[in-house]
Amino acid sequence: MIHLLKMHSNMKEPEKYPGWVVRPEAGSKVIFGYLQIQSEAITFEANGLRASIPLEALLMERDAQGDLRLSHALQPATVLFTREESFLDHPFLRSNRHVAALLAPIRKPGRKKPWIILGAITALLLVLLGAFIWAGSRWAVDWLVNKIPLEWEQKLGQQVLSQLNAELKTSRDPASLEFVQKVASYVEKGLPEPRPSFQFVLVENKDPNAAALPGGTVLVHTGLLTWIESPEELAGVLAHEMAHVLRRHGLRQIVHAVGTYALLSLFVSDQNGFLTALGDGSRLLLRQGYSRHYEREADTLAWQYLRQAGLNPSGLHRFLQRLATHPQLGTDSGPALLRSHPPTADRLAWLREQEKKLPPDRNILVLSNHVSMPFPVEEVKSIN
Repeated sequence: MIHLLKMHSNMKEPEKYPGWVVRPEAGSKVIFGYLQIQSEAITFEANGLRASIPLEALLMERDAQGDLRLSHALQPATVLFTREESFLDHPFLRSNRHVAALLAPIRKPGRKKPWIILGAITALLLVLLGAFIWAGSRWAVDWLVNKIPLEWEQKLGQQVLSQLNAELKTSRDPASLEFVQKVASYVEKGLPEPRPSFQFVLVENKDPNAAALPGGTVLVHTGLLTWIESPEELAGVLAHEMAHVLRRHGLRQIVHAVGTYALLSLFVSDQNGFLTALGDGSRLLLRQGYSRHYEREADTLAWQYLRQAGLNPSGLHRFLQRLATHPQLGTDSGPALLRSHPPTADRLAWLREQEKKLPPDRNILVLSNHVSMPFPVEEVKSIN
């Protein structure tokens, strides 16, 4: 959470990096100040106030101008910026497993003197102009995605579901669906507002998987329900999929695949053509599934959602750990979005570190005391 706190003048201050913050509540006013890196958070100071982003909730990328853009996974409204490349070399960032994974993709190759590359950069910008920025930057994707109404995204999700209907068979088991919906209702207590209404569809598939579609539809395989060993494991999976929906990962991946420059032209001139282009791009989402970057971000947010809901987030780690020991899973034919993929080692390592940091909490809600499993655990183990 980003807090505004009074500065403590009696504390020893770490190295300062010039930066700025954009405050939407002040009419997107830009406030200049200094960034400081603590052992557990990045702070911004200006005019006696301090904004703080915990390292474990940090999202970091470059904007269209190449500046470092820092935001909170759960509160994206307040964004910090800096142009100091030395910021990335701070030992607190490099020693944090979560942040270290964010550094490599955004670190600029080489550290040449500015006057050596100034001429080349200027010439490149003159040749490529805005097309380079619009076609390839995450900032362009973010801008365009934020302009797309939720109703359009939900319509896109229905298009994706229609494409899947030929390859999936839905289940009408009322007990299993009720179990999913009850667990989801506990997870939703930890989600930020505003959020779409979630719709859960049971799919007859032995693969222990779930998949989020654009707009709020979550497909849950019957194989997932025979694989989990506790309601907490299902809560972890559902929180992960809900994070994909809330961060609009499906829409972002489709926009990136189609190309922001082409979509921007259609967005301002031809709504029907724009939606058709998005529908065509959804085929790539079915073939490839979500990127590693989006999977990692969904893990981070799922952990936060479960903690805020008062649930034990370790169920997500336990489920993925068991999934990693069964590499034969996910080999069935069909869309990649619907196939289970063993989690990468860095995802498991991050979840393991988070589990070690969990404080003893006597107020944690034990889901098994409130929700009954559709299959007895002994039966689940015999199936697996």
